Amino acid sequence: MAATLSLPCPARLGVVRQAGPQAELHRCTLERNVNKMEKLLKKGVDVDCVNDLGQTSLFCACLVGMTSAAELLLQYGANPNQ
Repeated sequence: MAATLSLPCPARLGVVRQAGPQAELHRCTLERNVNKMEKLLKKGVDVDCVNDLGQTSLFCACLVGMTSAAELLLQYGANPNQ
């Protein structure tokens, strides 16, 4: 599951190799689907789940400048230091 980004990305983004809610959260983050992200977070998906490179959804959102996604993740308790 590789995401296609319209912005140049200064670092390589990882992927979540196994299907499941964590992979869905990462995918929705990169697709800027804040509504779906919120639904997943309300269901209890770990806001600090990591991809194969150890990157959280918050890290990925910040890396590519998705402010609304980053704000949502922080509202749900994402650890900015992870």
